[in-house]
Amino acid sequence: MIKAVMAGLAATLFLSLAAPAWADCTANPTGEEAKTCLADELRAAEKRIDAAYKILLDGGLNASERANLEADQWDWRDLRDETCGLPDVQKTDQEKWLSTALADEKKTACVARFTFGRVADLNALVKAKAPDKLAGLPPAPASPPPVGHHTETPSPEFVAQHDGYGLLSVTGQRAGRFYYEIWIDRDAIAARGDVLLHTGYYSTQNDTVFRATNIRRGQKNQGPITMGWALDLQKGFAYVRQNGEWKVTPGDEGGAYVKLQREWRAGLRASVELFDLIKAGLIRINLVGPFEHPPPDGYRPFAAK
Repeated sequence: MIKAVMAGLAATLFLSLAAPAWADCTANPTGEEAKTCLADELRAAEKRIDAAYKILLDGGLNASERANLEADQWDWRDLRDETCGLPDVQKTDQEKWLSTALADEKKTACVARFTFGRVADLNALVKAKAPDKLAGLPPAPASPPPVGHHTETPSPEFVAQHDGYGLLSVTGQRAGRFYYEIWIDRDAIAARGDVLLHTGYYSTQNDTVFRATNIRRGQKNQGPITMGWALDLQKGFAYVRQNGEWKVTPGDEGGAYVKLQREWRAGLRASVELFDLIKAGLIRINLVGPFEHPPPDGYRPFAAK
């Protein structure tokens, strides 16, 4: 399984189709700026892939290795687009391809996994076959070395999804008000590599409300964060806070809209497999309390026992 990570995206509730022509990707971009940064990272990765591919074809490989690389490149693109549900238009309209990839949270995570995994794969080949060319490649994020492929879950409270790149709570809720927290050790994760995390709620009809958190490799002194998620299935809103600070206060109309008359579950998706991060104590998902920050009045733990 190709491994991948994502860099350049900080925190946002949704990724929409439109984006501004500029963004400061070094200052915790959100909303439309975050989507612009993500698109820039994908473009940078494509340039890196193309440059590494050309270096390998032009020298360092024998005829058999070149033929295998050419076939592998086509297979990788076909597998990525088929798995991620993307149209076969990249060669003629990359911006349309990018818009499709960014318009859906599942497609975004999938493209991150495959694209930046390919960067890492070709990096390794260039390092082995043409090491003098490695420093001249265009900059782009690449995945950390894989630590194992796991589809099991670190807790009976969750089921694994997407080959271990997602976790979903066993408990689902259809009515009431609920709260849960996710604690993330950003510095320890950054020591491993670039990671994109999506936290939030997921319905059984494939609706999502999420916030994306980017962790860039090598970052230091960021400190841990605790994401708190309140879900109001009476009025149909979700609210998120970071380290106790609400983006929108629960009860206000400015929360993220969630559809009623369907089951919602707590969840987490990532651009890397989650098993080892959770087993290592770098991510902790708390569905039952006690919580680091008190739930809003009238809200109860998402999976209280």
